[in-house]
Amino acid sequence: MTEYSEEETFGLRWLSLTGRIDAMSAGEISRRLDAFMTAGERTIGVDLAGVNYMSSAGIRVFLSAQKKLMRVSGHIVLARVPQDLRDILAMSGLDTLFRIGATRLEAAEAVGVEVQDQIPVSTILNEIPFVCLKRDASPGSLTLIGDTGPLTRAAYDEQDVVTIPSNEMRFGLGLGSLGQGWDQFKGLFGEAMVIDHSLFFYPAVKKPAVDFMLWSRGNPPIPYRFLNGLAFQGAYRYVAAFATGGHTPSLDDLIEALFQLSGAPLMGVVCLGESKGIWGMHLRHVPVKGFEEGPEEDIFSPARIHDWMDLPVEAGFVNHAVVCVGIAVRDRRSLSQPMKACFPKDQRFHTHGGVFKRGLFSTDPAGFEKEILRVLTEFEPLRVQHLMGRSLFRNGAVGVVELEPVD
Repeated sequence: MTEYSEEETFGLRWLSLTGRIDAMSAGEISRRLDAFMTAGERTIGVDLAGVNYMSSAGIRVFLSAQKKLMRVSGHIVLARVPQDLRDILAMSGLDTLFRIGATRLEAAEAVGVEVQDQIPVSTILNEIPFVCLKRDASPGSLTLIGDTGPLTRAAYDEQDVVTIPSNEMRFGLGLGSLGQGWDQFKGLFGEAMVIDHSLFFYPAVKKPAVDFMLWSRGNPPIPYRFLNGLAFQGAYRYVAAFATGGHTPSLDDLIEALFQLSGAPLMGVVCLGESKGIWGMHLRHVPVKGFEEGPEEDIFSPARIHDWMDLPVEAGFVNHAVVCVGIAVRDRRSLSQPMKACFPKDQRFHTHGGVFKRGLFSTDPAGFEKEILRVLTEFEPLRVQHLMGRSLFRNGAVGVVELEPVD
């Protein structure tokens, strides 16, 4: 007979087992591990201190779960494994497949889990209730990608493309595409976002669909192609959840609240939220030479903007999951002219958002990174757009990367 219990310690969800792990108990263990994965867990701890026997049928359960998790950079972590069970794993050649710790703490640290004893703090920022976690993280870096100059005349050419390997770009936004050669990707540029090294973009063609490339550590780098944009690296200094009840703050409101949370002059922001009306826009045509007759005026001029931009007439995508990434600056005057050109006129932030099909997600700040990964890998993407400040959100979670000032 096998007994089960579940709890969360040292930053991991744990399944504790007692008794025999064999063919009769394997099915229930498999269901419980699948339930963890469905809930968004990507690193799962299994405490085997109370197990007195494990057959090959039992080993197969953990092996199957490990294979599923490794596809999304996850792990099964084993803790407090009795010596006779370790001998069985060693004889099967599987002791090196799993991360094993003598204690739960050691097992958690073996997979790089940041063990924290910090208690989330509740606060009100810009009239929005937040539950915040503050982390020990050094300021990250911001990089300008390409040049916005050719955009206004739709004059980009092959020499304007900036290629960035996926492993060197944790976060970013701009006009991006995918492909091995210029002829493959030149007609597919559109609004793009990069979150945790995975790229999503919405080609500026007549019948667009979101294309994307998921990347995980250990895989070969993928060349991401950009005409312009911004990229930033770094760890989250703050992770905060907001649940607003009847109040629906705008993106403008959320950014202002984050400036109250962080004193940094420059921030990278990642948000997962439930939309109550998205105001987004995207290019209708690829701004590359040869695809459209060169405009005589700026494509953003009043005479041309409706030909070149899909602009909203009302809010859309109510109650959808939205993942967005952006840069926010406290004082626009601190930016260089090339950097300032990447921000909409008179705006202190530039944000791209991916709209996904409706689905349930967690806003627990302690599991923010895992939940972002789950949404990106499991939810169907519908659109990637430049988000306007009046976009509304009911609840969600945000991560803030404080950035070094740029010249």
